[in-house]
Amino acid sequence: MTNTRIYTVLVVEDEPIILQDTVNEITNSEMNFQVIGTASNGLEALHMYKELKPDVVFTDIQMPVMNGLQLTKELKELDPDIHIVILSGYSDFEYAQQAIKLGVKEYLLKPLDAEDLTVLLERLYSSLNQIYKSNESNMLLSTLNGMEDIHSLPFCYKQNYFVLFLVGLGNLFHNSLSSSMVSSISSLWEKINWDQLFVHVFGSDQQVWLINELCPNQKYIVFTIDKNSSNEEIHHLANKFLHKLQSCIDITAISICHNNQPISYEKIPDTSQKIRWKLENNFVIGKKVVYSCGNIQDKPISPYLEPNVQNKLKISMCSNNLNILKKDLFSVLEEYDNRMLPQKTVEQNLMQIINLLTHHYQLDAILNSVHVEYVLHTLLFTANSLTSIKEEIWNIVHDLIQSRTLEYFSNEELANQLIEYLKVHFSEDIKVEDLSKHFNFNGTYLARVFKKYTGDSPMKYLIDLRINDAIRLIREREDLDIKLISEMVGYTDPRYFSRIFKARIGTSPSEYRNTVYNFSESK
Repeated sequence: MTNTRIYTVLVVEDEPIILQDTVNEITNSEMNFQVIGTASNGLEALHMYKELKPDVVFTDIQMPVMNGLQLTKELKELDPDIHIVILSGYSDFEYAQQAIKLGVKEYLLKPLDAEDLTVLLERLYSSLNQIYKSNESNMLLSTLNGMEDIHSLPFCYKQNYFVLFLVGLGNLFHNSLSSSMVSSISSLWEKINWDQLFVHVFGSDQQVWLINELCPNQKYIVFTIDKNSSNEEIHHLANKFLHKLQSCIDITAISICHNNQPISYEKIPDTSQKIRWKLENNFVIGKKVVYSCGNIQDKPISPYLEPNVQNKLKISMCSNNLNILKKDLFSVLEEYDNRMLPQKTVEQNLMQIINLLTHHYQLDAILNSVHVEYVLHTLLFTANSLTSIKEEIWNIVHDLIQSRTLEYFSNEELANQLIEYLKVHFSEDIKVEDLSKHFNFNGTYLARVFKKYTGDSPMKYLIDLRINDAIRLIREREDLDIKLISEMVGYTDPRYFSRIFKARIGTSPSEYRNTVYNFSESK
């Protein structure tokens, strides 16, 4: 998917005939390798390497002044990733084994066989391409995020002009969403044959890089382009890319945002930030959209709930008629859909509607906000439209009103459910995320409710359950060793168990056992 690279080779061999044969074989292989230097011993080769910086070194083992093994050791100290090919005779097999221990992965038997050399060069070419592509991607990642002084990066395409595509799958993503959602997004990315996709969209000679974003449902596509390309040409490519991407994966919402004109390498950091801002503030739920990002930033849509919507819903609440409130809420959601309001604005407006409810019905504002926001983010991320999830949104509103608490449980009942669950499952490997999945509540919210009614966090309560049961087992079962007790109460690492036990009780489990049984014997 990139222009053909030529990789450079240094050949080291003390026998002139074999040296020339090796150079000729590499040159005639037509495998995009160029011999840029030759040396007759290791010391000469070492000096040449420092000057020429070849990608690959072919070296004999037995040579005067400095042999191939010493040269390999010296080269590996200079560059641990250098590709070295050992030229070995049958009698050199023991030396070749030593070279392998030094990190050499390739060797050829002398005299060289053209077919063996071709296979080796193909392997080397593929490996070098992967390394160079990875290095380029890492440099571009640093550039996109403004992490380093871009002028100091050895990026070899700095004189080119670039276009950035920021691609988003699904709707706007939030870090609070579950790991299962992250996994589902990862599985979608894995279905895409990127090399094939790039060839279809950009052609086979285009320089294209795929860069992961921090947000798991977004990736940057960076490619070189003619500096005179127009916004219309770039926009056409983006639409073509979206169409091809859509044929690879089954997902309703795909968004692409791009710069509206080719940019120089120096402008990538600033442009990438503008594109991120544009995409985040323009995601429309369930839509396939291509956005062009110009030099002038869009003005953000007001985050405040419109006065007519506020008044409409306040009147509905005051009527104490849930059917009227439901009807008016649905009309608001349908209007947002018809206007293609950005998801970020929809989220802000929905939370303000929840705040109206919280104020009107005198609910627990902090606890409601934490949980409802989590549920809304989860609903919106997978929604095809607002209208398609209006019943689920109404369920949230209805439960708030009916119980004056959160969905499914009163706060006290939820705390009791947590206590019972921990009592039954304390010996299992339990994390906050497991509790969140089991009870379908945000982990932060669960911890807050639990502490409100017990005075402790769920994890501290879990530790107390385990330590109390360990104390019981130590007192009742003298035949059980500490390691087994550790496993029985939920700790696979007995040393960690001992540290926790000592922090809670003041002595280690073994010391505690000795105290218990010494006291019993003295009685």
